[in-house]
Amino acid sequence: MNGDILSSITTVFSALALVLGIFLVGLYVTPYVRGRGARGGWIKVLAASDLGGKRTIAVVEVVEEVLVLGISPQQISFLSKVENPEIVRRLRTDERPQPPVSFLTYLERLTAKMAKPYQGKEEIHA
Repeated sequence: MNGDILSSITTVFSALALVLGIFLVGLYVTPYVRGRGARGGWIKVLAASDLGGKRTIAVVEVVEEVLVLGISPQQISFLSKVENPEIVRRLRTDERPQPPVSFLTYLERLTAKMAKPYQGKEEIHA
């Protein structure tokens, strides 16, 4: 009786391991089949920004040309072509501009500057 249970458990776990193995191989192979793996590809998304409402602006490189596309569920619209060589170089090397300073960061810097003159001085109460 114990041998039958052990045999059944072994069979179940073997089948589970086989199914998980096939699933993991499928996950590994899928990007290569779709063209995003080691082969590279003719189309590369350099940057994308979600605008909300399922709308996106994407900067895409297609055969050495950099295009700006508007993407919605119904259509893809050509917005512009990037022709400035410096911007194209920065997009290809993923060199992003520095984001603007947030108000909170600015306020923290300002309060730190204002606090410096008062450090080390004690108030005198009469």
